[in-house]
Amino acid sequence: VKTQAGLRVARAHLAAKRWQEAISAATTTADASKGTVEELIALSLAYNGYAEQRRAEQMTVIEGRMRQVFKDLPTSAFNGTADEYRQNYWKTTWIDFFDKSRP
Repeated sequence: VKTQAGLRVARAHLAAKRWQEAISAATTTADASKGTVEELIALSLAYNGYAEQRRAEQMTVIEGRMRQVFKDLPTSAFNGTADEYRQNYWKTTWIDFFDKSRP
């Protein structure tokens, strides 16, 4: 319940364009949910907050963490109840995006 609340708070801050608050809520949630799909979700929210501010260095750090979490998560961690809980979502929406954005 606490993790879902943290994700909702981060999303609300993003929607309100409160980037730093979104990043703070997202990274706190990611740190509290290590080794889960929720960690990936939270990291994606932090990435979006940094992207809105065009903070490339922080985006790169979050990208690296997202890649590692995605690599380390077993297939069984993705329960498929929503897009964000499908392994293919993370591959096609995020990992492929990261790969294509490289020169």
